[in-house]
Amino acid sequence: MDNSFVKVKKPASGNSKLKFIICTGYGNSGSSAGTDFFKEFSSVQVPFDNFECTFLHETDGIADLAYALEHEGHRLKADLAVKRFLNLVRNLNKNYGYAHYFKNNFLPCMTDYIEELVTCKWKGGWHRGAEVKKETLKDKARKDLSFIYFDEKYRRAHYALYESDLWYPQYIPYENQYYTNAKERFLPITKKYIQKLFSFLESSECEYSVIDQLLPANSNDLYARFFDWIKTIIIDRDPRDLYFANKVFWGARYIPTHNIDIFIQWFKETRREQIKQQSSDVLHIKLENLIYDYEKTTQELMRFTGISPHAHTQKFKFFNPEKSKVNTRLWLKYKHNFSNDIKKIEQELAPFCFDYSKYNLKETDTRTTIDFMFYELQHEADTLRIHTHISLKLRFLYLKRKLIRSALDAPIVKTMRWFLNEKKTPTLCLRFFIKFGVYTTLFPFYYLYEIIKAIINFIIM
Repeated sequence: MDNSFVKVKKPASGNSKLKFIICTGYGNSGSSAGTDFFKEFSSVQVPFDNFECTFLHETDGIADLAYALEHEGHRLKADLAVKRFLNLVRNLNKNYGYAHYFKNNFLPCMTDYIEELVTCKWKGGWHRGAEVKKETLKDKARKDLSFIYFDEKYRRAHYALYESDLWYPQYIPYENQYYTNAKERFLPITKKYIQKLFSFLESSECEYSVIDQLLPANSNDLYARFFDWIKTIIIDRDPRDLYFANKVFWGARYIPTHNIDIFIQWFKETRREQIKQQSSDVLHIKLENLIYDYEKTTQELMRFTGISPHAHTQKFKFFNPEKSKVNTRLWLKYKHNFSNDIKKIEQELAPFCFDYSKYNLKETDTRTTIDFMFYELQHEADTLRIHTHISLKLRFLYLKRKLIRSALDAPIVKTMRWFLNEKKTPTLCLRFFIKFGVYTTLFPFYYLYEIIKAIINFIIM
């Protein structure tokens, strides 16, 4: 086998058998509150700060690799799954979190993982074998040359006249090709390299490691099998709060709050597995329970994870339930404007709505002007994203703003701003006058190009 993979460095010393606690959710549902809560325990390390480690359940991640190599074993699907996985880890490695926290060992460790997993590697090719690779100018030139050369040779061949069926040549470049039938080997090798990867984290004597989003909220058992000891806490929040927080503040496109009916259906579908997932290794809690039933929920979390109450040495330092209350009951701010939406959520998603009645809370209307300003901006943005028709008034507004912005962003203007903000040394002045002369000459061509682009966009939008 061609040994062209990069080798990993020696792992850091530390706990060889980590106990993992995973806080996860459904997207903005409160999993970070769980991570903050566990930061307060002396027996727990939280190695990642504002970083979600998701390589296991990413598209083309280890779960997809497992299906191709462990369950199916198709000769071509195995090759493509390996290539997609390697492409994924290369892209993830560009993320600061993967490079920083794993000390530049993420990509080498995952490529070594593939090297041990794959039993056959050779230079080959098939019709989809190169689809993961980005075609370079050199690749395109060679492809064009191959077609021209073959066409010239084939056209001159005397037997070309006797071909009964019309056919065309296909260009298939030589690429690394992979295969393995890893039905028995996949699980132990995967567990080995996941353990090895996490050994590169900062050395700690803590018994537990809490990681945000390492496992997904759905199909948890597909991923938990890769760990010797793992507990998953799935945190969800009141759908009324999720709806209005996203509609007014976040504007996350993966939560369909532009349409109340679609939102309700999406919420039901994403939470469909909750009943089936109850087990000794999976715990479902509501964010509101952690806030309003803090002591009771704290005891439940410690029983579930096995963490000693004596380890809770920094109580309220990272998660303060009193402060977190401001992020609940958000729908009360908009009950006069969206009463129909609230009623529909309460009727169709009743099992998911938190019961506040036993807490004797004062139901106040805390609407603010700034809240509605955010909503109006978000609503206008959604309208532009979702609807294809854009009025003539908006088109002219775009044209006007685009031309002004293009002028302000011109290289000559940026050069003048740079010169005004710098200390005027002889060298800097010389550089300025050279740049100013060049950019002044090029400005008419630059601005004409921007005008043409703006007019084309004005017409086609």
